Amino acid sequence: MRTAFFAICFLFSTSIFAQNELPERIQTYFDKYQEDFPVEKAYLHLDKFTYTLGEDLWFSAYLVAGGHKSPLP
Repeated sequence: MRTAFFAICFLFSTSIFAQNELPERIQTYFDKYQEDFPVEKAYLHLDKFTYTLGEDLWFSAYLVAGGHKSPLP
């Protein structure tokens, strides 16, 4: 009887600890994945919406890290 009680207490305590640990493990996995394989986004800014034949085209192009939106070197 006593061993069954301790076995049940042990099973419940391990499941509680596993539930607290799992979200942290998932978060660290995604953080590491984001560091190893950063998402890159390219932005192209134009000076006008429409152009006619022979006009100069002025633009700025940016390549940023998608998660942080910080400029890439």
